[in-house]
Amino acid sequence: MKEVKKIIKSRFAPSPTGFMHIGNLRTALFSYLFAKNQKGEFLLRIEDTDRERSKPEYIASLLEDFRILGLNWDGEIVYQSQRTAIYERFYEELYSKNLTYRCFCSEEKLNLMRKVQLSQGLPPRYAGTCLNLPKEEVQKKLDNKELACWRFKVPKNIVVEFDDLIKGKQTFNSNDFGDFVIKRQDGASSFMFCSVIDDVLQGVTHVLRGEDHVSNTPRQLLILQAVGLKAPQYGHFSLLINGADGTPKLSKRNGSQSIQDLLQEGYLPQAILNYLARLGHVYTSQENHLLSLEELSLNFNLKHISSNSAKHDIGHLKFWQKQAMLLIKEDELLEILQKDINFLNIFNNNKNKLSAFLSLIKDNIVMPQEALIWAKAFFTDNFAELEISDDIENILKTININFLQIVIDNMENKQDFPELCNKLKKAGFIGKGLFVNLRIIFTGKTFGPELNKIFELVGPERIKTRAVYILRQYLNA
Repeated sequence: MKEVKKIIKSRFAPSPTGFMHIGNLRTALFSYLFAKNQKGEFLLRIEDTDRERSKPEYIASLLEDFRILGLNWDGEIVYQSQRTAIYERFYEELYSKNLTYRCFCSEEKLNLMRKVQLSQGLPPRYAGTCLNLPKEEVQKKLDNKELACWRFKVPKNIVVEFDDLIKGKQTFNSNDFGDFVIKRQDGASSFMFCSVIDDVLQGVTHVLRGEDHVSNTPRQLLILQAVGLKAPQYGHFSLLINGADGTPKLSKRNGSQSIQDLLQEGYLPQAILNYLARLGHVYTSQENHLLSLEELSLNFNLKHISSNSAKHDIGHLKFWQKQAMLLIKEDELLEILQKDINFLNIFNNNKNKLSAFLSLIKDNIVMPQEALIWAKAFFTDNFAELEISDDIENILKTININFLQIVIDNMENKQDFPELCNKLKKAGFIGKGLFVNLRIIFTGKTFGPELNKIFELVGPERIKTRAVYILRQYLNA
């Protein structure tokens, strides 16, 4: 009988307690790329058991981020808040096997316990205070409405091992764990419990997550062993750190930029994906150019994930943004820019003028909103409204009056750019200064696209007006 090959399934299981940030997205992206590389499925599960901090707006934002980025999940979204009955069945099974118990220790008592252990050089773990409480005492506390969580009884003196897909063989001693919480005082399932139960029930074959979960894995393996379920394979990659200050972990709580922020700032989806796919994962030199999502997955390999922490560097993100901008189609760029009414007003529905402008400046911008800056530089009638830096103002004060007069005369005669340059050269204006001065007169900047093309867009009338303004404002002529 022919063996049926098991479908590879990975998952992303965020808690909706904040907007998705780059650390979250990299975890989701690695899981997505792995699944698609293996021709498998990528599942999305919302771990919303934290009733106080989970918010619908965070879920909506995450789904919108995924839509924009093109990270399509397979099957229906699973919401843990709707699966309480499933978890209860497994709690009952553990209770029937005498593998769980109620714990009445307050948070204050637990904090004190941790401080004492740390002061003695011991790892902080639960000391088993409520492990052997008599049934009568437990019932009395419950009758008195004392709050209790449920803890899993960790077996003593056993070794828990697993082969990490990224970090290699991992070995743990159960005596280092302490009995851990599987059901909170408010009755909600803990991450440690419901996450691993759902992984198995959803058929997840590979769990890829940050190395901060390495110590959770042996605990979750013990849970699965206790209820007779087969564990998925685990892979833990190093966390992102802030390249600027070396912060050891990026998260929603330490001010990391949300994906929503990045998209609103104008970062293109393809730039974000190419940047994150290379944070801790190495593509070959032949693949070190802007890749589509399909190409990123085709060349993704767990063996290429580095064991070193990857640094979040906004400069590298801007590099990939520039690559994405170079390849963006004109209609796609226009769709982004049309959201800015100030940009559209400059062109007054002149499609030919708009198309010529976009074609010219596309290679000179990194962020889409920079197009508005260039549009103002080209088409603002009043030179005084342009943002002129101090350095450029200093240059304006030194431009030769005769240089400006030649520009003004030639614009009055509607002469083209080559003719203008020839007149200036014949008058003795040559070299770098010639073209720097022309750029400043044309746009108020010292850099930008080809001067002859700028000349065509700005036009003789506007160039003349700007030259006259500079003559009067900066040279008192």
